[in-house]
Amino acid sequence: MGSSGWSVRLEPIEGETPAPWAEVREVTMQLLWDAWQKALPRPMFRAAWDWVSLGEDSLLTLGDPDSPSDEPVDQIVFWFYLSVSWPSELADHWLSLALASERERLESDLRGLGYRIARDSKYPALDNPRYRFVKIGERLGHPSKDGVYWALPTHEWQDADALGPDEQRRAAEVVDGGACQCPYCVKLGLSPATGDGKKKASAKKKPAAKKKPAAKKKPAAKKKRR
Repeated sequence: MGSSGWSVRLEPIEGETPAPWAEVREVTMQLLWDAWQKALPRPMFRAAWDWVSLGEDSLLTLGDPDSPSDEPVDQIVFWFYLSVSWPSELADHWLSLALASERERLESDLRGLGYRIARDSKYPALDNPRYRFVKIGERLGHPSKDGVYWALPTHEWQDADALGPDEQRRAAEVVDGGACQCPYCVKLGLSPATGDGKKKASAKKKPAAKKKPAAKKKPAAKKKRR
C-alpha cells in the first residue's frame, strides 16, 4: 500500500538517556487525543481519532512499523496511506494544527524523555497552512477552481457547476486565499467564525420604548369667595 509522509527530527539531550520509541509514540498520541478532543466537534474528533488509532489498520500512522519500539529514535515520522480513498489532506491539516498549537507541550514531554526537537528540523506553523477547507452546513471540503473534494461527513468529489451560488462563493473565497473555515482553525482564532452557509434568522429589533404620557397639569386652585 503506497504512502507518503513527513517527520519531526529529534536529537538526544546531552547527558540524558533517550527513551525508547514506544514512550515517544505514547506522548505524541496523547497530545493528539487531547488537542483534537479540545478543538473539534465530537463527530469530527471521532473521525480524526479513528484515522490514527486502529493499529495496523490506521490510515495515519506514527513511526516506522519495522523499527523496534524498545530502542531510541531520531525522528517522529507521520505516514499517510494513499492507496485508499480517505481525507488525507484533512488529516495532514489537523495533525499540523495540533503539533503547531501544542509545540511547547511536546517539547516539554520530549525533554522528560531525554530529547529535543532538532534545530534544523522542519516543523508545522500556524501561519502557514498547507491546506485550507470550506465549511458549508455539516460538510467540510478541500476546494479548487474545478469543485470541492468533500472530506466529511462523506468523502466525495463535487464539480463546481453542481454547487449552489452561495456554495460557489464560499469555496471561491478559500481558493482565492481566504482563511480556512474548518472548526479547528476557527477554534484557534486563525479564521473568523463566518457561519456555516445556512441562513440565519435576522435579529429581532427591540420594540421602541414607549413614550411616557405627558404629566397632567394640576387644576388651578379655586379662588375663595369673600
